[in-house]
Amino acid sequence: MYDQQQHQSGSDCSFQESVNLTYLVTWILSTTLTVFTRIRFGSEALGINSVGACLILLLTASFSNDAAMGWMWLLWCGLQLSHRWRTFLEWRRGIRRHSRYGGEPGMAMLFIKDEQAAKWLEPFLCAGIGLLLAPVSVVLTQFILVASGALLIRTSMEAMALRAELRNLRDAEIENRNRAAWFRRDRGDADY
Repeated sequence: MYDQQQHQSGSDCSFQESVNLTYLVTWILSTTLTVFTRIRFGSEALGINSVGACLILLLTASFSNDAAMGWMWLLWCGLQLSHRWRTFLEWRRGIRRHSRYGGEPGMAMLFIKDEQAAKWLEPFLCAGIGLLLAPVSVVLTQFILVASGALLIRTSMEAMALRAELRNLRDAEIENRNRAAWFRRDRGDADY
């Protein structure tokens, strides 16, 4: 009965699909800021998320008719090209990073040298800068605050995924140790 009602209502979205959609939206929104705050991106890090971020910035600038948002879009496009060019030059020099590496939080690392801690500081720095820009443009401030929230959610989702991955690796290590012991016992190793 419940399944039939669920199919009739049209809400066939699983929890995992909801999480994936949330991550995609926060990834795109946070890219509107990380192009300004991060350095040393992977070769594929600025892909579909950048297309989405460019469209969001352009649409926000167009529909709000706010000059500051227009300037942000132009600066963002320039920095995007600059990051891509630097990544290409580093690749030619033989410097390799993970292709999807989202960049080193260069702005936050001016205050904290640990990359993971700097990634947690980054959304708050962006929000602070957004608030400082309130006299210039309310639309720009609101946009930066929303994107900062998205960056914070994205950072926490990535941290949760990393913790789960590390837990799975630890579990696999324990399971493999136990299997190796069973194998040695089954084989009749005297050293066991």
